[in-house]
Amino acid sequence: MPLTTYGAFLIDFFKIPAILNNINNELISWEVFIMVTVFSKNNCIQCKMTKKFLQQHQINFVEHNIDEQPEYVDQLKAAGFLATPVVKLPNGSAFSGFRPDRLQALA
Repeated sequence: MPLTTYGAFLIDFFKIPAILNNINNELISWEVFIMVTVFSKNNCIQCKMTKKFLQQHQINFVEHNIDEQPEYVDQLKAAGFLATPVVKLPNGSAFSGFRPDRLQALA
């Protein structure tokens, strides 16, 4: 896993400061953030199940709803995805559908 420096701290790629002092940007605490992206759609049961699983297992994620953000549709189609949810993992791999077996590896 790539390492980088933040001030005097050597951190791995997925650790970022969770809370910074707003006055002088001083580090207060650390939290591990897993950068998962979920491409979802309105009225999608598998999307809801995927997001619920991530929330229940306290896995941080960013959601892009393709009904509200259609600019992602072409990107997903170009990658070969035809259904939602599409889940992009921190290592760059992605899969479609509700896959608790794949999501469990992040918990």
